[in-house]
Amino acid sequence: MREDGGLRFILSRYPDANEKKAFKVRGEEKTASARMKCLEDGVYVVTDFGSDSKPRNAIAICELEDRVDYGTAIKTVAAFYGVVPEKQALPKPDVESRPAGPEEPEGYFDFEEKEFDLHELLTIYSRYAWEALGANDDKRIDNGRKNLHYYRWKCLKSFTKTKKDEKTGKLVTRKISSNERFPIFMIDEGKFKKIYKPKDDKKYRFQYEPEGNYEKDYIHGLDQHRKFLIDLNAKADQDYDKADEEGKEEKRKDAKLQEIIICSGGSDAVNVAALGFKVIWMNSETAFLRPELYRELMKMADAVYLLNDIDPTGIKATHNTCMHYLELRGVFLPDSLREKRDQRGNPCKDVRDYLKYYNQSAFRRLLSTSYPYQFWDVEQAVDAKTGKVKYKYGRPMMEFKPNPLRIYNFLHRNGFSRLKWESANDGKIFVRAENNIVRVVNESDLRDFINDFLEERMESEDLRNTFYRATSGTLANQSLANLPFKDLDFQNYGQDYQYYFFDKKTWKVTAKAIEEVKQSESECYVWQDKVMRPTVKVNREERPVKVEILPDMFRVKHMPNGKYDIDILDNDCIFFNYLIQTCRIHWRREWEERIDIMTRLNKTQQAEYFEGSFMSPEEAKRIMAVRTPKEIADYKEKHQFDIAGPLLTMAEQEEQKQHLVNRLFVIGYVLHRYKFASRPWVVYSMDGKLAEDGESHGGTGKSILTKAIKKFLKVTPLPGTGDAINENDFVFEKVKEDTDLVLIDDMDSYVRFRKFYEPATSDWVINRKGRESNVLDFQRSPKIWMNSNFGDRYTEPSDIRRKIYTVFSDWYHEDDGSGEYNGSHSPKIEFGVQNILEDVSEVQCLKFYNLMIQCVKFYLSCEDKIDPPLDNVNRRNLLSEMGENFHNWAEVYFHPASGNLNQNVVRTDAQESYWADSRAKGTPQLFKKKMQAWCRYNGYELNPSDLIDKQGRIMYNNKECFHVRTPKPATNSDIPF
Repeated sequence: MREDGGLRFILSRYPDANEKKAFKVRGEEKTASARMKCLEDGVYVVTDFGSDSKPRNAIAICELEDRVDYGTAIKTVAAFYGVVPEKQALPKPDVESRPAGPEEPEGYFDFEEKEFDLHELLTIYSRYAWEALGANDDKRIDNGRKNLHYYRWKCLKSFTKTKKDEKTGKLVTRKISSNERFPIFMIDEGKFKKIYKPKDDKKYRFQYEPEGNYEKDYIHGLDQHRKFLIDLNAKADQDYDKADEEGKEEKRKDAKLQEIIICSGGSDAVNVAALGFKVIWMNSETAFLRPELYRELMKMADAVYLLNDIDPTGIKATHNTCMHYLELRGVFLPDSLREKRDQRGNPCKDVRDYLKYYNQSAFRRLLSTSYPYQFWDVEQAVDAKTGKVKYKYGRPMMEFKPNPLRIYNFLHRNGFSRLKWESANDGKIFVRAENNIVRVVNESDLRDFINDFLEERMESEDLRNTFYRATSGTLANQSLANLPFKDLDFQNYGQDYQYYFFDKKTWKVTAKAIEEVKQSESECYVWQDKVMRPTVKVNREERPVKVEILPDMFRVKHMPNGKYDIDILDNDCIFFNYLIQTCRIHWRREWEERIDIMTRLNKTQQAEYFEGSFMSPEEAKRIMAVRTPKEIADYKEKHQFDIAGPLLTMAEQEEQKQHLVNRLFVIGYVLHRYKFASRPWVVYSMDGKLAEDGESHGGTGKSILTKAIKKFLKVTPLPGTGDAINENDFVFEKVKEDTDLVLIDDMDSYVRFRKFYEPATSDWVINRKGRESNVLDFQRSPKIWMNSNFGDRYTEPSDIRRKIYTVFSDWYHEDDGSGEYNGSHSPKIEFGVQNILEDVSEVQCLKFYNLMIQCVKFYLSCEDKIDPPLDNVNRRNLLSEMGENFHNWAEVYFHPASGNLNQNVVRTDAQESYWADSRAKGTPQLFKKKMQAWCRYNGYELNPSDLIDKQGRIMYNNKECFHVRTPKPATNSDIPF
């Protein structure tokens, strides 16, 4: 609590708490009457001016809302902050052990009962259940005890149990006694007893006596209500016999309860009973309501309610039961309850939690809006003229009428709803969420669902015809607007995790593990088209792949020098081998130069080569070990997919590994949908080959990677030309709320990166033709990936901090016959399949999905950005920045033989020379920028600091000059002719 003055705990209890304005602390109040402020000592307090106006800190709020004593409140708040208070032992009972007596056989059980005290009652009853028991504490204590006694609850002073000691094998009798901090209760159903220790660990909280006597289908409270109705009817019979003949004209009907509420557990049940309702509960929340019990309950009460928890298990149990028994009224606690936290820091989920925030009136309103799933009314058909009952085939005809309110409730409970969708024409779409999987629907889907439901239940012909005729009105398209809105949470990711949804499985990825979880545990929704369904082609037919988690395929180590090393743990994954090949920047040195060329050099030339390459004797020895045709063939077979082949120097191996680690990091970055403000990176995927001709080459495999990413993310493509992007105000029009990634494939060098400044770092404004623009907030907006065959022209600091580069080698290339390459390399040739993402085995498909998700795990484990080796990237970017024309002009104008190096050159003379040569015009600022790029590219210094004046210029004879200084003065020996 010291860390924030209790603010986080207060917000867990009062999510609307705000220092600047009033807020509500009670769910039923109409006007906000509470205020929060920070005291001088840094402690936050909340004052409820609509109640007792006492300022309360986090501990006092816990006492009030959880109805606990001061010591328990301290423990609760401390646990919330992950702190164990000093000298605050966990609540424990008083325990006495002794050897068993002759009348205490194994399994012997006895108990000593006591009356419920105030602190024990406050342990059971929530705030508003307690207040509903009476006007003052004396009445509440009396009524609270009566309520518990009715439902066979007892307060135990102690209970005694005889068991065999596991170590000695002797019988030991233990007496467990309650105390003020550790109450013990028991529900005594005669043939079995259920002991309840609310302060104990969850796994020891309940126990049954005799041990193992657990009746799953037992209904607590039912016998009491049966007897209550028998007594009620007996009294009614007496009153009937005493009535005069006139009073007997109206026949007496059996008395019924107004309602019975089926609760999920005993604590919930007695809290609801404290509000004045008759309750029952089963021994298990998931126990199914038996038909004979359902029929009995419908005879006993006018309305039967089912009230379970609002966690996924409880919601599913309620829905499934109501789908079976259509007249049952399912009670769904409000979604807002999950935003609050219980005393253990978990989301609130049950009615006992609910009654901490909502009073008796609010609960009654909740019941009044809990509708049966039966969505039609039934009446006897009457002739409009005669008023007589109609008959058909000798039986009275029934008339069915669609009940609109219940229809919409039924559809809503089956996942149909409206969803706010700003990119839609009218700002909303109709969807259905089924097992947390969401798809867009229309009017015909709703009608089909209702008609199919009636058909599956084999309902009557008249009823089914009623809804087949409902093609207008109730189920017409305009009536879909009556479906409720639902706020579906599609954010299946956080700062340190990401969920991935397969057809029948869900994986959760963290920095430590990839694990399979239940879909309901994610508590988030996923679009149907984002559920991954891996398939392979077998005899031209698609066959689903059984998804399972595989061992790690790689291990990355952060080295002391700040760089990274990688161990490849699986050498038989096609997609992993493809990634390796695209990172082999030095493949020509390894595959051609040091094999093909070295075999043709004599010993003197070899020695000169090793010396000029700055190789160690060990590196030279490795290279010389591959000489004969067989050695060469063996080497190529063994190291076909090796990121660190022995023919490379240590520095070259390290550089290629760095490229591979960067590639895996970038894949993980994009597949993790969470966006950090400190990581506003646009992926810039480029070729690593330096092409000084300025031409676009490509064909290096960049598009294969982005096609792979499309199997995980919903990708919106943008055009790749500057003309289509730079001046188009509507270029982002196709970007929608469910877009995960914006891809610009084959991007030319004229696309202005500034267009993506705001989308990368802040909310994304989407302009749409003929409609209002909408805004995707930063966290929900997509990331951006750019594939380019060109260098990057935009390398200012404001550009660079918004980018992460990933570089592709030219291992994959096409031999165009120019003599540049000794043949072609392609994935098709290398792996023997037409498409490495589609035409692979089930094993390879499974490895692909595991590898990609393992990249996310790796990314989540990284604290720092992992760039590729940037030397060649920077040189390529400088080439792009200066442009081919400028590079060709500068190479001549500042040739060592020109006399313009290490000399003052009049700036306007150089500018005019370039503009004349290129037949173009530009600004002096652009010319200087190109000069700076060309100098950095060659390692020269433009306008050395020792030559410039205070204004940063070099002036000579009243003319501004450029001075290009080389690392050493150019001499005639530098001239190659």
